[in-house]
Amino acid sequence: MVESTKKKLAAIMFSKFVEFEKYLAEDESFAVKILSDHDKYLDEQINLYSGRVIKHIDETVFVEFVSSTDAVNCALAIHNSLLKHNSQNSESYQINVQIGIHMGEVHEKDRDLFGDGVNLASRIQPLAKKSGTVSSQAVYNAIRSDKNIFVRDMGRVSLKNIKEPERVFKIYLDKIEYKKETDNQL
Repeated sequence: MVESTKKKLAAIMFSKFVEFEKYLAEDESFAVKILSDHDKYLDEQINLYSGRVIKHIDETVFVEFVSSTDAVNCALAIHNSLLKHNSQNSESYQINVQIGIHMGEVHEKDRDLFGDGVNLASRIQPLAKKSGTVSSQAVYNAIRSDKNIFVRDMGRVSLKNIKEPERVFKIYLDKIEYKKETDNQL
């Protein structure tokens, strides 16, 4: 039987566990345990927002959503969940993630996704600060009228293996965080 490849539109999220490499260098068994906790926290939020984990790539989770709004709200929920976790644990047991989200055309084969839409999401993810989220212009266009999501334009950024510079947007946890940073500070 020949597996077919189909095109579709999807919101793609890449979330990277920031401290994982440090934990791995210090104590491999501890790193494996905290990675398991990380996955549990993320899976819980991803399920709440109807996301589908495509795969885990080391300390990075690759997720698909039908809606950009669901992807952004999931990212915010992940950060808030981890903030609560971190406030209840010692400095040696912290979980922080950097998240990148893009909405675009992808190709699906054997329940995996690939294509320019996936590549762009993976390339913008490292632009997020620790415990932060960034999105592409396409995601911004879908969420800009949502009064509960606070976003600031980071400008155009050249990304590896992406032909044209991409406009990237920082997504804030809430209005308070948004008001703490000016355009110039960003």
